[in-house]
Amino acid sequence: MEHGRKIRVVTQKGTFYLDVDGRPDGSEPILPRYLKQKTQSLSEGWDCFSLDDADVQQLSEEAFLYRLRREYFFKVGDYVRCIRDVNTGIQIIDLITACANNPELSTFFLQFRPDQEIFRRTAEAKLAIVQKDYSLARQRIELAGSFIREFAHIHSDSFPETWLEQRLSQLKKVYDDIGEAWENDVSPLRNSPSSLEEQLRAAIHSEEYERAAELRDMIRKRANPR
Repeated sequence: MEHGRKIRVVTQKGTFYLDVDGRPDGSEPILPRYLKQKTQSLSEGWDCFSLDDADVQQLSEEAFLYRLRREYFFKVGDYVRCIRDVNTGIQIIDLITACANNPELSTFFLQFRPDQEIFRRTAEAKLAIVQKDYSLARQRIELAGSFIREFAHIHSDSFPETWLEQRLSQLKKVYDDIGEAWENDVSPLRNSPSSLEEQLRAAIHSEEYERAAELRDMIRKRANPR
């Protein structure tokens, strides 16, 4: 529920009133400060930037607030703000896993990275669907699949094959749902001159040859209406 420029989010931990923009609790975001410190350290030739446990705790609390808000935005269909917030969460996770002094904390936060990527690409796909760009929507899901395959390969000790299969199955369902929405879309934009060629390329890429043949006929008829 939205009240002015705040949203009301109810969770098991309580009820939160979050700002729509900026840091959700209205405070100054701390992530930019840490990113600036890291950049300055590297620019000065010192690869010594690190995060102690207190730093990680502060960043974790900030990430929690952004997670609450992006889940709200996803549910209400505000995918632009949702993507913005999940990108912030990913930046925090990447910073912690790369720079935490405590290896246990680094490993702990690493486990959340692939699901954050799936969430981000799914939100991007949802936004593309709203814009009737089904080819782009499928590309977003394909990116998520490529990411988690590579991630599971690099971290095979922590992410077994069963974990990967479960995530890929989840992504396949989203991918198939996009195809169904694409097939059922009868809006004028779906068949606009600028989108037919993109749809054809996507159909060929996904080996949907019957669909590709149909699209070729549509393009041919558009070029020669008589």
